[in-house]
Amino acid sequence: MNTRELRLGNLVIYEACTYEVTVIDTPKLGVKAVKHNWGNETCGSNEVEGIPITTDFLKKNGFEMLNKAMPELWIKPLGGYRYIRYHSGVRYMDFEDTHSFQRVPWAIRYVHQMQNACIDYGIDIEFEA
Repeated sequence: MNTRELRLGNLVIYEACTYEVTVIDTPKLGVKAVKHNWGNETCGSNEVEGIPITTDFLKKNGFEMLNKAMPELWIKPLGGYRYIRYHSGVRYMDFEDTHSFQRVPWAIRYVHQMQNACIDYGIDIEFEA
């Protein structure tokens, strides 16, 4: 995985377990991550993997299928008229409210990418893997 894609707090997979990135050591291309507060692991960026976005992940994090005719379109209400929309078929994500619509201009395939897009667009949200 490219270290430049990672930010503190991102969820990643290391040795088949989910970890949260706590330190990014760019000169050494290393990542330090913590798993469920049980302890730290230090690993190279080539040893961590992105967590794929699945329907289980979407359901667990409050996304709802828009309708059965479009099972790839998921919505997460943020309160009021604000929501996140994720299209699992073509992997796009956008944010919408009554006054604006913003599409993320890159494909979102992994949880850390979704986390980063939310931060970039000012959405304060935490996800569970």
